[in-house]
Amino acid sequence: MTNSSRAWALGTGLVLLAAPAMAQGNAKVRTIDPLTQSHLWPEKELSPAQQEYKDRVIAMRDTVTRLKASVEQVERARRSRTSPAVLTSSTRVLGRDCAMVRRNAEVMSTWAAGLTTDDQRFGEPAVRAFRGALERLDTGMGRCASRLTDLLARETLDPDQVLRVMDDVRGVVADYERAAKDLTRTLDIPIEATDKS
Repeated sequence: MTNSSRAWALGTGLVLLAAPAMAQGNAKVRTIDPLTQSHLWPEKELSPAQQEYKDRVIAMRDTVTRLKASVEQVERARRSRTSPAVLTSSTRVLGRDCAMVRRNAEVMSTWAAGLTTDDQRFGEPAVRAFRGALERLDTGMGRCASRLTDLLARETLDPDQVLRVMDDVRGVVADYERAAKDLTRTLDIPIEATDKS
């Protein structure tokens, strides 16, 4: 058997898979220029309403990503128990991020109140679920900001109470992300992980 082929015995038969032999250094990576790629795999044309939805979801995703990073920072500070000042500082940042997500959720909720679809069977339930998730996100982020403000006003910060707030934040954010993903899939709007607002 050569380097360019491999054989595996499967059951009673023998399957031969051939792979081309390449000397090291001969491998060339070819890329397709963006113009050719756009003609081969054109992007779906979105209506103005779909494009606005996509832009708003991407902007909210970016804001929520920052919030999730703050939650992880607080979690690391809480677990390490190295310095109360680090936990206090990261908790203060989390409170600001909760307030920022709340402001964005309020704006998006106002916009989503007029959101409709002609798909009565699947679209409208997904729109209602999305609106409900936005309302819960708005309420949850307001609760997060006020509870963290109260905790930070005390003489010492209780890590266990901060953990309860973080668990609440994680649950509300996961609920919103699930509803946004379901509505995006139902409306057949392509949103890639690399899309930026």
